Amino acid sequence: HRDVKPSNVLLTLDGPLLIDFGIARATDGTASLTSTGVSIGSPGYMSPEQILGKGVTGAADVFSLGAVLAYAATGQAPFPGDSSAALLYKVVHEEPELDALRDDELRALARECLAKDPAARPAPGEIARRLAPEGTARLVAA
Repeated sequence: HRDVKPSNVLLTLDGPLLIDFGIARATDGTASLTSTGVSIGSPGYMSPEQILGKGVTGAADVFSLGAVLAYAATGQAPFPGDSSAALLYKVVHEEPELDALRDDELRALARECLAKDPAARPAPGEIARRLAPEGTARLVAA
């Protein structure tokens, strides 16, 4: 997807629905900047590897999902900042601010999703199992 953020999640009667796959279609997974140096994605929800122009995998969407989960649970972004530059710096160099997230299990999941190292982030199936332990079939169905 490459642009998971709160405004790209619709809340429907059947549950959350991710929309706007424009960036995913426009890039091959390697682009994080346009030829003019403009970043592709939303500061504060982009993964460190997107910001640094490294190869992007599904783990980048897991990072973004962690930021969305934290925002949805608290109304506060995990990387607050007044400018795009400040947000991008914080995503790459600082730990997320998750103190407002009161649920210990959700805070732990968000923290794991927001790991700087893509290999340390949980797989989508694990996230679905932790968010819906009674059944994940509907959450992971394409």
